[in-house]
Amino acid sequence: MLVGWVLLLLPLPWSLGAGISGLAAAVLLVRATIAAWRIGQQGSAVLTALLGAGAVLVLVGSSALSAILYGPMHELQQCRRDAITVASRDACDDGAEESTLEWFSSLLGG
Repeated sequence: MLVGWVLLLLPLPWSLGAGISGLAAAVLLVRATIAAWRIGQQGSAVLTALLGAGAVLVLVGSSALSAILYGPMHELQQCRRDAITVASRDACDDGAEESTLEWFSSLLGG
């Protein structure tokens, strides 16, 4: 799970690995929950499952959203990387909004 959180902090395309890490964490979470349940630690198993499921959903959901919006997000990250002044960073943010809206309208056929 820790690897997934670190991967989320990296730029695209590396941050997409957080989804794979999240799926691996989900498998380990299920195994840990079953093991805790079998040894009589039902409270611990439920708590682990609830907290772990939330963290896994954030990892996988964030990675999926990054994959869906890969084009506009990658452009934004490149623009911010090359921006020198605050004004140029603001221009990147404005351009990203326009690019995302254009991208969505092209998907919807508008």
